[in-house]
Amino acid sequence: MSIDLKNLQRTLADNKVYDAWPYVLGLRDSMRNMHLSFDLAKAVYKHRKDEIEHFNQSMLQEAASAPGTKVQVTWQGMTPPFQDIAGIEVDDTVLMEKSAVDFFHYAHMSVDCVCQIVNSALFGDQAIEEEKVSSGSLHEKVATITQFGTLLNIMDNGFLNNELIYVREFDNYTKHIKINSFTISNSLFFGNKADYVLCAFSFKGNDYPEFEAITKMDTVMHEVENYIEAVLAELIIQVPNAVGTSSRHHSVSFKSQLREHDGKSYVDYIVYFLEVKNGITDLPSEISVLPLVIKPDGTIESRVLDMDTLFVTIEGQEEGGICGIAKIAPDQRKAAAYRKYTIQPASVDDFYDYLSTFKDDYANHQFRFKAMEGSIVIYKMDEEAQEKPLSQVAESEETEETQG
Repeated sequence: MSIDLKNLQRTLADNKVYDAWPYVLGLRDSMRNMHLSFDLAKAVYKHRKDEIEHFNQSMLQEAASAPGTKVQVTWQGMTPPFQDIAGIEVDDTVLMEKSAVDFFHYAHMSVDCVCQIVNSALFGDQAIEEEKVSSGSLHEKVATITQFGTLLNIMDNGFLNNELIYVREFDNYTKHIKINSFTISNSLFFGNKADYVLCAFSFKGNDYPEFEAITKMDTVMHEVENYIEAVLAELIIQVPNAVGTSSRHHSVSFKSQLREHDGKSYVDYIVYFLEVKNGITDLPSEISVLPLVIKPDGTIESRVLDMDTLFVTIEGQEEGGICGIAKIAPDQRKAAAYRKYTIQPASVDDFYDYLSTFKDDYANHQFRFKAMEGSIVIYKMDEEAQEKPLSQVAESEETEETQG
């Protein structure tokens, strides 16, 4: 793809629609597999033709070396061309069929990934549920926003594109009907027959003619690439107009207290904070949270938040400025990147209640500080507490487990 994925990643992060990024990675992988399947189909097809030509030449040489001797030439006398894959001999025809099926599957998957990207990147918390996204439902959603008119036209043209329709129908046909959809045959000695054909088929009342496989896959691949690049180019322009992002938050800080004794560290508590300028009135009754930081070198780190309780506090005041508490929403979907929390008023007393039951509530919990900033307070037994900024603590993406 000619699209700058780093630029797309940063655009998604800046506009609080970073849950679209996993779909972008999925698109990258499916397009890579589409290309690999096409390259493999071409290579195996060439290998088959070369092997048959080599067999033809060897038979001619045998005949020429013994004039007057009858040389019998049949397909039975030829060892089928095969590929050695990790020690397994695979007939060329099987590999050619599999490569073509995989190609159309990954081409179809790539187009579907684009729909998921558009849905997540433009609609935030108002996005269609993943399993309900379709070309029709997405068309209706995009059509509700005037600024997305150009993108809607690009997508509609893609939905009507004959090559993209063929991709969808061929993939669905081979997945559900599961019958031989290929003709692979070659002539010996006489003729130039070297067929690698996608057979004609009918699916859901529509008829599709046969096509020469390599030519059709090449045409499809370029149409898929052109469509995806056109959609993503316009999407980058429109992401700043995304809706459903006003209650999303990326900035989460933490504070942890540890006790050191006999060379071991014991967690007293870990608390996560959402900072506000004025008070709880700065927040709506429900928010969505995904810890995310953009480092000075442009690297983006994020992670799904794994705590059911956050404290809302005035900027820079930690527990001294607590004015609210965020509790995980009852209808929260576990797979969602942005986790939903309901906001309620709270005071420092609620914070102390949280601390009093922390060890029981989170005895087996694993804590990670990735994509957060904060501080760790270390108490050494019989020594004055030392507070160290996170930058002075050895950074690690490994999980830190509670002990004791």
